[in-house]
Parts: sequence; structure tokens; C-alpha cells
Amino acid sequence: MKIYNAADIEVGNNMYLIYGDGGTGKTSTAQYFEGKKLLITLDQSQDVAKGWADTVVAEPEQRDFNDIYNFLPRLLTEWLPTKLDQFDMIIIDNISNIQAMALEQVMVTKKDNRQAYQEVQQWYRRITETLRQLSKPVYVTGWEATFDETDAMGIKKTVYTVDLNTKARNAFAGLFDVVGRIHADETGQRMITLQPDGQTYAKNRLNARRECLPENLFNGKDTTETFTEPKTTDTEEK
Repeated sequence: MKIYNAADIEVGNNMYLIYGDGGTGKTSTAQYFEGKKLLITLDQSQDVAKGWADTVVAEPEQRDFNDIYNFLPRLLTEWLPTKLDQFDMIIIDNISNIQAMALEQVMVTKKDNRQAYQEVQQWYRRITETLRQLSKPVYVTGWEATFDETDAMGIKKTVYTVDLNTKARNAFAGLFDVVGRIHADETGQRMITLQPDGQTYAKNRLNARRECLPENLFNGKDTTETFTEPKTTDTEEK
């Protein structure tokens, strides 16, 4: 057990979990973090990072995916610590893609599916605990899952959440500082929802922001407006 003064707590090693539909900018949001980044791609979406400055890609091979249940923990506990001082942020893209693989691999060792699901939930919990112990900023992406729900007034609504088994999601997301949903608003502008609104699974324990532009996720800016050149009047043009 560590004992230290609260004044000595290090800040800035925050953990972000951003989920959304394909093409909404989950992966590309990571490029706005200033510093050297390690991108561990779990869904072969590394092409998005082409041209990123200060970014190294780690791409598991097929044999790694065939044993993802053992491979990913070893990657995070054995390989990554030896490289950690080379990077300012660790990116894992996409945590949802490996859920079915891990479950399938666990099922062959369990008597029933319930035991397998419980084991995978614990597995996700161990992964997020390992990420927290890295003491580096961590950015993780996931797919979006939706379902319809009827509230107490009989009104139907669509609920947005991370595409993980509910208990696995809670086990995994519990230690993250920020969980947000990236989506396009009615104008087509990409936005990240940072606080729950009755339909969106989200949390933000870093500040009071309810939403932000992807480019402002890491800098903490409150503005949700993009910069536009001021329009000139006819008189000014003359």
C-alpha cells in the first residue's frame, strides 16, 4: 500500500473510452493528443493513422487473434512495459472487436456459457486495471450498440452504449475517467457526448463539459464551436 500526500497526486494520466458507429472518427480523434503515440490496433483499422506524426502502430497477427484471451494480457504486462518510456499515450482500437473471440476461446474450457461470460467479464476488468497501472494517458475505442427502451411514461427511446456485454462493459469502463459517444449532430458536425442524458451511456469526471468537438477532447476546452472566418460587409470589401 502506498501512502502519500494528496498534493503529490499526478494528474494528466487520464483514461478515455470513446465509442461510436463506423466512420464517426473514433480512431482519428486520438491524433489530437499532442505527443508520441502507440496505436495497438485490434480491428485492422490502422490505415486511418496514415500520415499521423509521432505514431507507432502495433498490429497483432492472425495467430495472436487466435489466442487473444492470453495474447492481449501478455502484450500489456510483458511487452508494453519495456516500451512504455517511448510513448506519451497508449491507444487501443477497438476493444469491442475482440469480445466474441475471447468468449469463444473461453467457452472451450468452461462447463457452461454462464461461466464463460463471467470469465470474460473478469478478463475485461483485469485489462482495464492493467491499463490504469501504466500511469500513462490511455485512449480506447469501441463500437456503438443501440437498443430501444420504453420509459415509465410509455415513451420509446433509443439508448446508445458501448458494444460490450453489459457486465463486461461495466467492469471495463468503471476505471475510465471519460466515456463518451462520438456521433454526427443534425448539421453533420462530429461531436462527443460526455455526460449521460437519459439515452447515452457516458461519464466525465475530469470537468463539467457535457460535450465537445473531437479536437477538444484532450485539451479541456469548453467551446463546441469551430472557428470560421468572420464575414466582411460590402463596405469592408470595398
